[in-house]
Amino acid sequence: MNDYFFTSAPQLKRDPLGGMPAFTFGPSVLLVLASIGFIVSEPSAQSACTVRTPTVVRDSSVGPLVLGMRFSEVKRMCQVVRDTVLPDYDYAELQRVLVVNLGLDTVVVKGSVDPTDSDQTGQRIAAITITRPILQTADSLKVGMTLRELQRRRGLSGGVSEASTWLSVPNHCGIGLAISNSGPFEHGADMNARDLRRISDTTTIVRMVVNGCDQ
Repeated sequence: MNDYFFTSAPQLKRDPLGGMPAFTFGPSVLLVLASIGFIVSEPSAQSACTVRTPTVVRDSSVGPLVLGMRFSEVKRMCQVVRDTVLPDYDYAELQRVLVVNLGLDTVVVKGSVDPTDSDQTGQRIAAITITRPILQTADSLKVGMTLRELQRRRGLSGGVSEASTWLSVPNHCGIGLAISNSGPFEHGADMNARDLRRISDTTTIVRMVVNGCDQ
């Protein structure tokens, strides 16, 4: 299974900007972030990234946003609601993120370069997070689906990270599914389809993360 499922994304309080966790930075961190100039940015006027259909989620892209795409290109093409720095879902490290308006919904784009690095020119899309039940895959995988619905798919498996439970669907090697309940399982547990029947089948997907099949 994709290692990403076991190294990130606890269930945290979310703000309105695409589901990123709330967090308070210390004065020294804020000083560093302010010095490199991207705590918050004004929304851009471009709308070339607007999608017309919700079925735009793939293993390496969401609509026009593709893993590996430069942040500079995203900001040139798309309406960026916010350009900021937040902790990842495990509070393990800071990450630079763009909240991007795709028309039907906003998504959160994670950067590939340490946000405290003074050189941000190499910043590229490392992952794309979806937190609302709007955008979906061609086979209708989306936030809000219940475990009961997911169990109809062959080969469903999962694992528990330090603070989240993640599922994997075989025909979507590049998409991680965070669910709302870990049932009786604890950190480090791996789960097959039979194990997952021990978790309430009303448990839902709360977050989809597109991070590619090579992760």
